[in-house]
Amino acid sequence: MPDANISAPALTVADALRGMPLERPEHSVWPALAAQLPAPRARHRWPLAMLAAAALAALAVLPGRLATPVPAEIPAQASASLASVMSDSAQLEALLGAVSGSDMATASATLLGLEFEDQLQQIDAALADPGLAADQRHGLWQQRVAVLRQYASVQGTHQWLAANGGQLDGTLVATY
Repeated sequence: MPDANISAPALTVADALRGMPLERPEHSVWPALAAQLPAPRARHRWPLAMLAAAALAALAVLPGRLATPVPAEIPAQASASLASVMSDSAQLEALLGAVSGSDMATASATLLGLEFEDQLQQIDAALADPGLAADQRHGLWQQRVAVLRQYASVQGTHQWLAANGGQLDGTLVATY
């Protein structure tokens, strides 16, 4: 082995410590870097703050509205046909499938989503009754569409906030 004949000078601990780089440089290079960076553009935060405030206000009112049942009997002239309501329900479910992500959500937002899912399951169970009158079935479908609209609104707000660096947080209370 040719390297075995080369003798290395003994390195003391003091020499090794002197050879290490300094903990911080003698002068800061940040001013030179900052001068080369483009100026930051002004970003208006008030739209995000307004949307967050509106979302939290809606969430504060929403649990009370969720617990209020929609009347089962609705006058025929004021309501849409059953096929139209069922179509609206299918479109809203497709929208929810598109905006519902697998990303991490806050516990409050997850709880609210589970409350919506629970309400939808209760409505679906009621719709499964074969002895249900036509006007009651129509009222339940309208109630289902109303819950899906609220759920889609919350999910859409959650996605919008996530896209803009925010999150849907705050304490949500469900009352029944």
